[in-house]
Amino acid sequence: MGISSSRLDKGLTALPDGERYFGLENFGNTCYCNSVLQALYFCQPFRKGVLDYYAQWVEREVEETILTVLGELFQQVRSQKKKSGVLSPKRFVQRLKKENDQFCGYMHQDAHEFLNFLLPKITDILEKEERSRLRAGPNEPVATWLQQIFEGKLVYETRCLQCETVTWTEQSFMDLQLPIEHNWSLTSCLKKYSATSVLSKEDKYFCEVCQCLQEAHRRTKIKHVPQILICHLLRFDPSHHLIAMGWLCRLRKLMHRVVFPMELKLCITTDDTPESDAVYNLFALVVHSGSSMNHGHYVSLIKSSGHWLLYDDDHVTPIPDSKVQMTFGSHMPYGKNTEHGYILFYERADVRPIRPLPRIPSQASISSSSDVSHNKFRKSPSRTAGISEPLGRTYSEPAPDYLDSGGAAKPPRGASELSRGSSDAGHGMGHEPLQSKSGKSRFGLGYLRGSSKSSSSADGSNHGSEGKGRRHNGLGSQKNPFSKSLSSLGTLQRTS
Repeated sequence: MGISSSRLDKGLTALPDGERYFGLENFGNTCYCNSVLQALYFCQPFRKGVLDYYAQWVEREVEETILTVLGELFQQVRSQKKKSGVLSPKRFVQRLKKENDQFCGYMHQDAHEFLNFLLPKITDILEKEERSRLRAGPNEPVATWLQQIFEGKLVYETRCLQCETVTWTEQSFMDLQLPIEHNWSLTSCLKKYSATSVLSKEDKYFCEVCQCLQEAHRRTKIKHVPQILICHLLRFDPSHHLIAMGWLCRLRKLMHRVVFPMELKLCITTDDTPESDAVYNLFALVVHSGSSMNHGHYVSLIKSSGHWLLYDDDHVTPIPDSKVQMTFGSHMPYGKNTEHGYILFYERADVRPIRPLPRIPSQASISSSSDVSHNKFRKSPSRTAGISEPLGRTYSEPAPDYLDSGGAAKPPRGASELSRGSSDAGHGMGHEPLQSKSGKSRFGLGYLRGSSKSSSSADGSNHGSEGKGRRHNGLGSQKNPFSKSLSSLGTLQRTS
């Protein structure tokens, strides 16, 4: 399975002896899970938080959760005597399927859907225990070490076009879902994300001053930057459905070339953001290979001690920096390269260590506290793999003759209608609650953190208001009809 540990060790001689580089076994369709877990393992603050939590859990008699199983896997990697090798994440995958039946069976899944489930689920576990420790009520906000790492804060500025009232609404987020176009840079994607959009027609905004639905302008900026910034490039376009070989492929993949830098400075922060000059360094990315969401493959590229590594399930290979640039995409819209950066992980250069975890009370005190309602996670369309040269494995699939140079942002996918403003950009695992005409809140995909706040208006008075928007539905998954055939990569012969 993969290359031998001794061969891999020879390729990793330049890397520190204290680090471990272990691939993860693929159980038929778990490349989406393996690629994200590798990126999270090399997120140093997250790894430390998970291992500290697991060490405390071992000392207590409490129930097993997906967080404890993840801690067990991370501990297995860290405690290996060898520098490299292969481990089986079987217990984690079993727990994942038990927690969410979306990931059961052999349907191909999406790496971002998995990440969008895992981080909120861990946050729920930590918040429940923190509320028990502090004896806080179910609606009282509590801070956890995971929020210290991934959570940032957005501010929405909405201006009513009738009375000129301006309101500001704050909302937490755990990733940014960025629209893309061909030959854009990541900075261009961020500027598009923050650009002013018009709320009109069915997306009109309810103005508290006018007391009715009005057209409005809205723009989004970052008020508080996170320690770890996750950028999700919206590469799956709901505006085009594809029928290939008689099979309906729900979402077309945008093959746009998007250049992302090794060092990133955010350009969409507010004027009063304390960390507006923060610099982020790219340390991991999840790469999707394939021409649609229903078939393909996920690998991760990890930077460790200044060296890039390719993690392709059970296979770990040192790669040159030029390989990372190949995941930008082809210069030509119809290029054959289908390997594209999909989820980018940036670490703030001045990142500080998270606070030590407090001692957590016994099971008796935990069980006596009030439970916090967990988010409901909907089923989402799956995407799979087909990898093309030069990263990872190669799978055969029909040539895509349907691609054009047009593109649209991928909205969140789900069975129910999801809200959004007229801007194509999504707000990831935390975004603003938008209000419908009936007064009921509609939440888009992602993890909603905290409650929104509104203040200030054109006449100096305070007005609370919530906007209205719409997110279009994603479409359900289809079983992959395409057969996969493995081929060699360089001198490495692969077997499934």
